[in-house]
Amino acid sequence: MIRLVLKWSSPSDSRLRFLTGRILYEAGRTQEGLWNMQAAITGCPKTPEWADETIYYAQALSLDGEFNDLPAAISLLKEAIPYCDNVAREAIDVFC
Repeated sequence: MIRLVLKWSSPSDSRLRFLTGRILYEAGRTQEGLWNMQAAITGCPKTPEWADETIYYAQALSLDGEFNDLPAAISLLKEAIPYCDNVAREAIDVFC
């Protein structure tokens, strides 16, 4: 189903691409999910929606054992927080 959605959508639709990555990641297809999320947030305008997606991606990077990249995750978090309307404490607790 995900492939059909991507096939029918615009290649520049970063929100859809991020959602695809999140679904794949949560379904256990970690590498493919992380790749899609990274591709979606790279080069996008820095909006509150971008910030929320970036924080989720940073959490995924910090939590996943095989792809654990804490320095990159913290860097993403620092970049995203100024654009957030509201940051949940749980999002930050992952890094403490």
